[in-house]
Amino acid sequence: MGASNIAFCGMACLIRYTSDVNAYTTTLFRFIIGLGIMCSLAMTGKVRLSFVDKKGLALRGLIGSVSVWIGFISIAKLGLIWSSIIMNTYPVFAFVFGAILLKERISALGFMSLTGAMVGIGILFLHGQNQCACSGAMAFKIIAIAGSVLACLTVVLIKKLQETDSTSSIFFAQCLVGLWVMVVPAGSASLHCGFAGCMLLIMIGVLATLGQLSMTEGYRHVSVSSGSVFVLSAPVINFGAGILLFHEPFSLWSLAGSLIVLFSSGLILFEDRMKPARIIKFSSRRMGRASRR
Repeated sequence: MGASNIAFCGMACLIRYTSDVNAYTTTLFRFIIGLGIMCSLAMTGKVRLSFVDKKGLALRGLIGSVSVWIGFISIAKLGLIWSSIIMNTYPVFAFVFGAILLKERISALGFMSLTGAMVGIGILFLHGQNQCACSGAMAFKIIAIAGSVLACLTVVLIKKLQETDSTSSIFFAQCLVGLWVMVVPAGSASLHCGFAGCMLLIMIGVLATLGQLSMTEGYRHVSVSSGSVFVLSAPVINFGAGILLFHEPFSLWSLAGSLIVLFSSGLILFEDRMKPARIIKFSSRRMGRASRR
């Protein structure tokens, strides 16, 4: 999950750098590069592609592709920090959907971690001091919130699909469906980015593939609620990148919010690491009593 955050941060920085390129085109490149990488891995025998829950994979691809497009256009229009903060509020919905759809149990520590993380996100949102210069900023903020809800549904679908399909198959299906969703809008837009711009679009696709595969595999081993809280550290990483690379404003309130998010993510990670230990300790006691009998 940490590697996923870093890869997605690099992708977001490149999207911000190439914000003059149409978001449909950037999204299409992501899916084309993802398909190319997965096909290459499949041809060399590194991964095996098999599709069991075809309807679920198609739905995940449809919702996920729209969510990706919203994320890309949010970065281009709102900037790195604002888009990251808004789009990464989806753990609030993930906790609810994970409990309702996947019957996941929300622990007291998990609820405390979510609350703390959302407080940190709120501080970043209120005191980030990042002004959106684009016209219609409020409309794009509302669109970003809708993208956050879709991202939450995507995560829940990924967790559900892990029961029947592999990580590589889930990602391949997303790229395939996303390609068909974006090919017409992207084809109707002009592309004038030159050789350097095309190389940047390819790098966006590569980083997106690494991030998506890491996140999908991560959700195989953690719950939706736990993984979503840990992913909340992504806005902190993007916040730092915005300051260092794009010279966006910084404040002590922003630092405080970042530290709260990191601490909350650390709590939920600590809880996940302690679960196997508690199970092993409990089993050892049972075996000891049985041997004495």
